[in-house]
Amino acid sequence: MDPLVSKVHSKEKRWGAEFDALRRLCLASGLNEKLKWGQACYDLNGGNVVLIHGFKDYCALLFMKGALLNDSEGILATSRRPQPSRNQAPRCKRRMWQITRCPRSS
Repeated sequence: MDPLVSKVHSKEKRWGAEFDALRRLCLASGLNEKLKWGQACYDLNGGNVVLIHGFKDYCALLFMKGALLNDSEGILATSRRPQPSRNQAPRCKRRMWQITRCPRSS
């Protein structure tokens, strides 16, 4: 665990429990943790994989090359459109709501 990430997460008031759960999940996946752009960033072999980020109404895992993921259940939301002039896959995010407000599956 990166102490800088711990420091930033300790100041989080709205998404503290959710950040802790997502952080444990990322670390259990064998990813390396660093603080980048003021957010917890997880990489594999030096390549950025995912960020944990809090928004007003939800927190999310932001996958750097999420458009390349197999999303057969349709749980990822695209955060921007592909830009043909850039050799970069669009990011995708998995939205997470507060544990007490989590939408129920039917």
